Amino acid sequence: MGALSGNRHGLLTEKAIELLEEYDPKRKDPKSLLVEKLKRGETIPGFGHPFYKNGDPRAKKLTELSESFFPKNREFLSAKILLEEAVRLLGDYPTIDAGLALVCRTLKLPKGAGLALFAIGRCAGWIAHSMEQYASDRLIRPRARYVGILPGR
Repeated sequence: MGALSGNRHGLLTEKAIELLEEYDPKRKDPKSLLVEKLKRGETIPGFGHPFYKNGDPRAKKLTELSESFFPKNREFLSAKILLEEAVRLLGDYPTIDAGLALVCRTLKLPKGAGLALFAIGRCAGWIAHSMEQYASDRLIRPRARYVGILPGR
């Protein structure tokens, strides 16, 4: 769960929310905002998932649900316009971080809600992994090695 505060999980959702909050359709068109960020060498948060090359199905579902429940919501429409422009500009699709940002923006949820929603959605998987690992008595997905201070030292 500690990975949720890192640059690839958790923080990306917050950065995607900040991007949506930065966009004001009355002051600037979405393409200009995105192009300015790219010219400064910034990435567009909420895009570029390494495993979902044809689009993150979670983001797609969150967008569909938001649109079905809040089709005329100003925050939803603004966020959707910005995300659609990013798709055109980047040739990439929104990730779960963009989908959660869209939900948080639409519902005007408090800061940190995106990370909380992500964690809630992952709980079943974490519990299943723990149960499987306990039952098999071996590590699952040991892709990393802990290099921090060992307990009791």
